[in-house]
Amino acid sequence: MSEKKKKTIKERFSGFISDYKREATNLEEAKRKTRARMIVLGVILSVLLLVFCFIHIIVYLIIEVIALGIIAITWFKATKRNNMNFCSACGEKFDYEKNVEWQTSGYEQKTCSIPNNPTSNTVIKKEFANVIITCHCGKCGEVKRFDEKFEVCRWFYGGGKQESDLHTLLNNYFKI
Repeated sequence: MSEKKKKTIKERFSGFISDYKREATNLEEAKRKTRARMIVLGVILSVLLLVFCFIHIIVYLIIEVIALGIIAITWFKATKRNNMNFCSACGEKFDYEKNVEWQTSGYEQKTCSIPNNPTSNTVIKKEFANVIITCHCGKCGEVKRFDEKFEVCRWFYGGGKQESDLHTLLNNYFKI
């Protein structure tokens, strides 16, 4: 009977590893992959917490709150990304090249505060593109529209400028 339990644990572990490594092609696989990533993140943070537990209990409590915050933020972002990348009706993954259309609805600039001793790497201004994204499901025909902001340019204190290609940013947005 113990061999059956060990085999079941081994099968569960191998299923977990395959969920972690697999490329998500539908919403359910993306949810399993997100769950596997959160478990790995939780295990790593738990080991770090155990190490800090021996140092001091107050430090442990502070780091535990921070770790839970990191997990919550990561979970929220992954869930948001999963919802944007998959059809809400049938769960099919949107193919960026075939199923996604986008257009910019405008740009806005934001001035950043400059510290007392700025360096040439200090960002003084950022430009954001407001993008309207339309996704068409290739399987069921469902249409999903949403707005997103992307940082497309940064100006530095030393006079430099760093621009990002909006097409590349959107392509990376639809990668899981």
